[in-house]
Amino acid sequence: MLLWRKEVNQRLSELFGGHNIECTIEGDYIIFPQATALKLWGDLSKTSEDKTAKLDICLALGDGRTLVESFVGFGSNSHSA
Repeated sequence: MLLWRKEVNQRLSELFGGHNIECTIEGDYIIFPQATALKLWGDLSKTSEDKTAKLDICLALGDGRTLVESFVGFGSNSHSA
């Protein structure tokens, strides 16, 4: 999963930037200067058959909790999934 994290985080950062939300990528996380207690990252996983993909968007809160939103896609290959 971590192989995809850099690419996923880059795209997420671009999405935030498109909405004028300031953020930077530091290591494996997206950091928000105006909300320093938050860290966000995305993980992409694919099945060995390469027909499904799952995207997890994770948000670490300052109190130690982590929120996760998952999206799953199905297709004839990983690109269409």
